[in-house]
Amino acid sequence: MTDLCGQIRFFGPSARRLETAQYIRVNGKGDRKTPCKPVLEKILSENDWNVPPPNIVISVTGGASQFRFDSQLKDAFGAGLVKMASNSGAWVVTGGEHSGVMKLTGQALAHCRSEEGHSVPCIGICTWGRVHMKDTLTVDAETLYDSSSKSGKKNITPLDPNHSHFVFVDDGIESDSPKRTHQPWHGEFNKAIQNYDFEHNIKVPVVTVLVNGGKGSLDTVRESLEKRVPVVVVKGSGRCADALAFIMDSAIREMRADGNYDLTWTEADDEAIYRCIKDTFTSENDLRTKTETGDIFNRKAVEDLVDDLKTLVKTGLESKDSPLLAVYDAFGKSQSSLHRELDYVVLMLVFRSSKHVQDSVDLALGWNRADIVRDELLSLALNVEKVTNEKWAKFMDKALENELHEFVRVFINEGLVDMGKYVTTEKLEGLYLIQMPVNAANQLQERDRNNILAKYGLSSTPTNGSQGKRYHRLSPTPGPTSGSQEDLFISSSGNEDEGFHTLFLWALLTARWEVAEVLWSYCREPIAAALAASVVLRAWSKRVRGHSVHVEWWTELKEQRRKWAQRALDLFSIYYEQDPEEAAKLIVRRADHWGEQHLLKLAAESKNMNFIAHECVQKHLTEQWMGGIDTTTSTWKILSSIIFFPLVSWLIDVDKQDGEDETPNDMGRKVTTSERFATFYCSPVLKFWLYLFAYSLFLCFFSYSLMVRWKPNSLTGPDGVTLLWVVAILLEDLYQMYMTKPKALSIFRFCTDLLSSFNAFAFIKVFAFLLYFAGFVVRVAVPHDDDDEYPLNFRWARMLLSIDICLFFIRGMELSFLNSHMGPKLTMIYKMVGRMAVYVVDLIGSEMFCADCM
Repeated sequence: MTDLCGQIRFFGPSARRLETAQYIRVNGKGDRKTPCKPVLEKILSENDWNVPPPNIVISVTGGASQFRFDSQLKDAFGAGLVKMASNSGAWVVTGGEHSGVMKLTGQALAHCRSEEGHSVPCIGICTWGRVHMKDTLTVDAETLYDSSSKSGKKNITPLDPNHSHFVFVDDGIESDSPKRTHQPWHGEFNKAIQNYDFEHNIKVPVVTVLVNGGKGSLDTVRESLEKRVPVVVVKGSGRCADALAFIMDSAIREMRADGNYDLTWTEADDEAIYRCIKDTFTSENDLRTKTETGDIFNRKAVEDLVDDLKTLVKTGLESKDSPLLAVYDAFGKSQSSLHRELDYVVLMLVFRSSKHVQDSVDLALGWNRADIVRDELLSLALNVEKVTNEKWAKFMDKALENELHEFVRVFINEGLVDMGKYVTTEKLEGLYLIQMPVNAANQLQERDRNNILAKYGLSSTPTNGSQGKRYHRLSPTPGPTSGSQEDLFISSSGNEDEGFHTLFLWALLTARWEVAEVLWSYCREPIAAALAASVVLRAWSKRVRGHSVHVEWWTELKEQRRKWAQRALDLFSIYYEQDPEEAAKLIVRRADHWGEQHLLKLAAESKNMNFIAHECVQKHLTEQWMGGIDTTTSTWKILSSIIFFPLVSWLIDVDKQDGEDETPNDMGRKVTTSERFATFYCSPVLKFWLYLFAYSLFLCFFSYSLMVRWKPNSLTGPDGVTLLWVVAILLEDLYQMYMTKPKALSIFRFCTDLLSSFNAFAFIKVFAFLLYFAGFVVRVAVPHDDDDEYPLNFRWARMLLSIDICLFFIRGMELSFLNSHMGPKLTMIYKMVGRMAVYVVDLIGSEMFCADCM
């Protein structure tokens, strides 16, 4: 294939640092011409240049020695080229010389490598006979190359140090041959890329970008158009590019019968084009004729150039559905400019020039440019219908897998994917097998996923033939009378809402945060979905907390949980501002897709205190707490009515809640005494005070039994009453635990959930009951000497029960947390004691150590 290859190490003022480029020499003459495919394989081979396969190839051509660019053009072109190349996974191909547009391209990509860290392959295809210092290049060796050195010859220019690879074409042209800017092997190389079978099975598009350029650049443009390679003309860069842009702007388009265009120009347009040529080609010798008075433009040569330019424009614009020419206006003044950014113009032109819609969408997915698909779907509406649903489903798969969230939004908005039919059991199997986009891919095991979903009433079950894999469902947990196992899954004809909720949970459980946010916006119950997401992430973070290797991942989960909690609060606040009454109803409305739980329950599960502290939620809780009693009723009125019940008629005001069953005749009717008494004695606040009084009485009775009526050899009446009271409290606590857990959970699942929700007060409750029964057994069941006035078991039992009554007193403090006045103060004391416990233990240990030393 070649007799010369190696590396070039650049140095000199034009090289920012010691840059290294790989090169190869190929034969470009006659029958011995080197095929392009072996060269392309060498570029891609891991054992050779190991360049990643491209998603698009950008071939930059144009002016060289006669090109002078200003700062605005440099910034606009450079920024657009860098953005396009780095974000789209492109190769950039130029002539490789250290002059003109090739130098400008190299500088832009060098800035991209040094400042932004992106490594964009920049390949220079040069004529071997015009390479400066070519004699210094040797086989399989690294050559030092001074890119700032001058050759002294007109047609010899140094190599650009900002190119990463070079292909030298030995086509027999030497330095003393006439200057030729068009390199035929360059076009063949571009064609080889278009026809090459890459691993991703997508034909890689090639686009030519014309910047400035003389008559020689027209050959490159003509060859590109003949091979259906799109060409973007950079207006404002001068000469050939400006002339082409001017002709495109002034063309009159007439629709033909076949739907394509005929382009014509008026005589006034021809004169304007002639003046444009004179203004732009100021130093082109081929267009001038020497006379006695000086050099003047040759009218015939200019008209021939205009005819060539018009022919190129007609070739590029005659097709309505797939144009091959577009204008990028670096200064933002062109009428035919599609967009201010170069990357958008280039990618849009490639998208439009594709013959098949599915190929265009495939390309846009590789570029991650959903905006192009969104803007072009309307113009391609007729062709979109030709794409099968299976193909759109594959596009959706790719978007979900690669976290292309904007594509997910476009596919849903445009109705290209039916979510009810898209989300099936088999689809979920494939999606859950995709590796998570984080280094914590194995942190969420299958069992953990099921436990997290069961946290808020969702269940999962193995699917037939899936080797035990489990996937969640979005309907309430089934009871014993549910249908078959297949009913637990979303069927192929499931509704669209379930599809959104299913994929939303999948995105959360696979850490695709941006995709989850897009899918969340389509959920029917977005507030409940955001709270449920917070529940899921809280349960997940608890499973990775404490592992030193997962500290960063735990922090990420904690931050995502905070974001979802804030989204729920923000959305609920907006809803409350628009309609306070409906917001109040929304709090207690059960979410069908989230285990039939209401917002308040989900907020409590996720520990979203900001949501619970919302004005609407607090107002609702207060109303529920008062149970129909006027919320402005003071505590002393309630206590007075408890002590002396006739005061209920005078001290207790009852609110008539909206939504109750009442006729127009009931409007304005006063509340009767019986309704007032019924409301008062059925209110939660009364039950709380009565329970508090009863518990206080229990503590007094327990204290009296332990300190006054305690007898060693017999059980007294107060002892029996205390025992029954403790058993009643135990049964009440068990009933409350059962009522707050999902009813369909197994005994093991119930116990596991109970242990996971343990806190300090729960531990005190359990220990208090165990200690009481231990003391009671020691007192009654342990044998003792009847003649002993204070037997040993009596003393042990009294000591255990003395400690136990302290625990019951502490347990009683939990009731005080519900009080609006005492609750915040006790919360502060509770946290302060918890933080001081470490210091107290340390202080006691220090005192004991000092005592031993003394």
